[in-house]
Amino acid sequence: MANKDTFNNAKTLFKMHHVFAQTVAEEIGMDRAIDLSAKAMEKMGAMPDPLIIKRKTTKKYNARAAEPLVRAVYNSLGSSIKIVEESPHCVLVQCSRCPNYEAARELGIDHPVIERWCRAGRIKSVETMIKQLNPELSFRLVRFRRTAEDFCEEEIVEMIDLGISALASVNLNNNLE
Repeated sequence: MANKDTFNNAKTLFKMHHVFAQTVAEEIGMDRAIDLSAKAMEKMGAMPDPLIIKRKTTKKYNARAAEPLVRAVYNSLGSSIKIVEESPHCVLVQCSRCPNYEAARELGIDHPVIERWCRAGRIKSVETMIKQLNPELSFRLVRFRRTAEDFCEEEIVEMIDLGISALASVNLNNNLE
């Protein structure tokens, strides 16, 4: 029950945010509003967080070690993730029920706009947060849900030096991207 309450509380907060964001977009344009939201979310991701402070050590976190932090973010919103694929350098997760998405849909926000806000918002915030553990980690939205019943796929990736004087992202199939 607590998870359902947490989800509904998060959805209410996201509704308030979306109403504000829509109002700002009407005044200054959608692109500028999304840019400003991304900056704000990046700052939120960089705020001192007990989860980060507790995990900061001299050890360098890889993608697998950062996954519990990402899971904690989802849990704090009453949502959950499922690991689909996992290696030390890449963790692919699915999120099926999202309070942010449901709040936006209930307000009648178009699907493509929701995706843009998500990429500029939570994705940016989580990436900034995990970079505090290891600057070579990134968090990205791989696949955005097609419908409310669908899921998103997101991935934690560690950039690794392959000795070719450039950093490369290696996916689970060991293909260079």
